Amino acid sequence: MEFLSRLLSCFSKRESERICYSRNTTNSSRKKHSSTLSERNLCRHFSLRELQLATKSFDQTSIIGIDCFGIVYKGCTNNGATEIAINRYKKEDYTRWLHTFKNEVQFLCQLHHPNLMSFIGFCDDQNELITVYEFVANGSLHDHLHRPNKAEPLSWRRRLEICIGTAHGLHYLHTGAKIVIIQRDMKTENILLDKNWMPKIASLNLYKKESDTDGMSKTKKLVGMNSRHVGTTGLIDPEYAVVGKLTEKTDVFAFGLVLLEVVTGKPTSRQILEENDIDRIMDPFLKEKTAPECWQT
Repeated sequence: MEFLSRLLSCFSKRESERICYSRNTTNSSRKKHSSTLSERNLCRHFSLRELQLATKSFDQTSIIGIDCFGIVYKGCTNNGATEIAINRYKKEDYTRWLHTFKNEVQFLCQLHHPNLMSFIGFCDDQNELITVYEFVANGSLHDHLHRPNKAEPLSWRRRLEICIGTAHGLHYLHTGAKIVIIQRDMKTENILLDKNWMPKIASLNLYKKESDTDGMSKTKKLVGMNSRHVGTTGLIDPEYAVVGKLTEKTDVFAFGLVLLEVVTGKPTSRQILEENDIDRIMDPFLKEKTAPECWQT
């Protein structure tokens, strides 16, 4: 835990100012019509036909991911000039998720940061619920740390740059948006890397922080159609485990686990978390390629 605390201190940033938000936002303001979103240039309203053309009619060869909520396809638009990731939810869930989908689109199109997955647009034609994001070419940080394809290990410099970029993205969610946003599922699988190795926080299952009349903080689900476990299985923010309330600290703790995984090159376990001897847990590749003084604090 001591080593993890030292890692976190390297990335900590004082929050000098928090952007305030109004609690008087009406329900109608959050339920904008899809045409209104397009007219305001917040995002693109794709037709189903456009996405069929982009994916060869949702051909199996275009599939890049599957989960219990739907299928993710890789596609091309703008005459092949732009690669996109197309998240197509199951059609049988249309009625169940339509309201949530509208809120998700309304909110995601207002988030803009180089270290967040760029939300491009959506499709709600013919009982379809589809969201469209930028496509990132280099997979996830998890893939490169654990190298299932035996790829070249990431250098320490590159790992550090990825961690710093990810910290910037989290800082934006906590302080730079119109409301305080909690990512809730920060892990290496949800840090994607573009062709220039810039990290992009993905799977934005977002919660907003509010305050009760007694001043106590609480959270309210904002967007995201799933209800996943908070953080890494078996290793969650101790404060959340006791109190049951999501805060920015939940993300910070999870980010600390990401840092530990980056340094060790191994999935984080309680044994690793409690180990204070860096030489025993460091990724052997880093030990060979970095000078000892790089690890002094």
